[in-house]
Amino acid sequence: MIEVAAALSGILQHWTDLFIILALLIFNAIVGFWQEHQAANAVFDRVQEVMTQKSKPKTLQLKPYLYRGLFRCGECGCFFTTETQKGHNYLRCTKRVSACTQKYVREEAIATQVDRAIERVTLEAALADQMVREA
Repeated sequence: MIEVAAALSGILQHWTDLFIILALLIFNAIVGFWQEHQAANAVFDRVQEVMTQKSKPKTLQLKPYLYRGLFRCGECGCFFTTETQKGHNYLRCTKRVSACTQKYVREEAIATQVDRAIERVTLEAALADQMVREA
């Protein structure tokens, strides 16, 4: 609409009105571009904020798994890795050398087997106390 007023002012040779209307048009265009730029930046910042909240936290520290790096697969010789699924830790072969057939094992099952193995080689309390007294 303001463009029509500028055209009519030019046709009627009202130069003062024409220059004022053109100045307003230019000012309006500058303000519009500035607002679009600000809105685009606001949208970008908001998207980045949402992505940061939804993304998985990046930690350089390894999770403190109990048996990290202690076991190797009896079939292929690769190390076991630990994963957490639904609140339970599972150990499995990394299968880096070849595709082996070993399945996942829950950490609790491994802990039971380790406890049994340690019990077989543990000294009785009375014998340990005697050895400490003699030392």
